[in-house]
Amino acid sequence: NIIFTLRTFVLGVTLVGYPAFAGANTETLEEIDSLEEHMLFKEEDIQFERITPRKFEELCFDILLRMGYQSLIWRQGGADQGRDIEGKFIVNNQLVGTIEERWFFECKHYTNGVPVEQISTKIAWADAEGPNHFVLFTSSYLSNSSRQWLEKMQKGRPYKIHIIEGKIIKHLIVN
Repeated sequence: NIIFTLRTFVLGVTLVGYPAFAGANTETLEEIDSLEEHMLFKEEDIQFERITPRKFEELCFDILLRMGYQSLIWRQGGADQGRDIEGKFIVNNQLVGTIEERWFFECKHYTNGVPVEQISTKIAWADAEGPNHFVLFTSSYLSNSSRQWLEKMQKGRPYKIHIIEGKIIKHLIVN
């Protein structure tokens, strides 16, 4: 078993087989720390379908914070100009100095495969705005047509397209 951080649980990820924690009062950091000590979870315990699309975006935002992305902006609402989250990743390289990359993150909360229609306008915005990287987070997986379409779209783009599916997100949460 892998320790699942309660921080993620508090964001609304309900875990299979642990209904007692679903209504837990976690108003103070001490209470969170106390509960966290007693919780062991595996990837299969996480059920994304039990959270809202907004909570999924918040979960992705927290993952990015934990991974060291900086200047994160969560663009809440419908007119997000092709990305739910925008941020920077800074690499200090002894050979060439500091490298700052601009990243766009789109979060798709689905139970089935994400269709091309949900991705195409996001790529158009990335083309217009010019990030260094475009990341598509999905709580599920890409449909086969979406995966093939994105592979074709990657050719000739000045930015890299990354796909982070639900299984990988679960791994990031528990590790």
